[in-house]
Amino acid sequence: MYSYIKGLIVDIQSDHIVLENNGIGYLIYVSNPYAFSKGKEVVVYLYQQVKEDGILLYGFNLKEEKDLASETKKPKEEKKDIDLDKTNENTFLTTTNLFTESDFDDFNDLKEEVAGTKIVIKILIVIVILAFIVGLVFVLNKFLNLGWF
Repeated sequence: MYSYIKGLIVDIQSDHIVLENNGIGYLIYVSNPYAFSKGKEVVVYLYQQVKEDGILLYGFNLKEEKDLASETKKPKEEKKDIDLDKTNENTFLTTTNLFTESDFDDFNDLKEEVAGTKIVIKILIVIVILAFIVGLVFVLNKFLNLGWF
C-alpha cells in the first residue's frame, strides 16, 4: 500500500497523470488532471485499489482527501469521522459523493412526486387527443356537409 509519491509530472491525460519517481512512471487516476502542471514536482497522496483485473492508483492533493476515499471503502462499523472541510473539489472523491439517509429520503419523496406528475401528464395527453378528434369532426362536418350538427 502506498501513502504518497513525490515526483515529477511527465504526462497529463483526461483522466490521469503520470508521475515519475526514481525512473518509474506511476499512472495515477485523478478527478481533475489539469489542476497539475507538466514538469512540476508534486506530492500526490494515493489510494490503491486492488481488483481481480488490475491494481489502480487514485491520487489526491491532500492527505485528508485520501483518508476520505479510504474510509468510504471500509465496512460501516470500522469508519471514523473525517474533517470534510479540508477536502476540495479537485479530487477523485469529494464530499458530494457521500450519501446520507436523508438523501435517500429525499430521493423517495422525489419518486412519489414524479409518479403523481406522470398521471397528470397522461390525463392532459388524453384531453388533447380528444380535443383534436372533436375539432377534426367539426371541420370534416363543415367541409363535407355531413349534417351532423
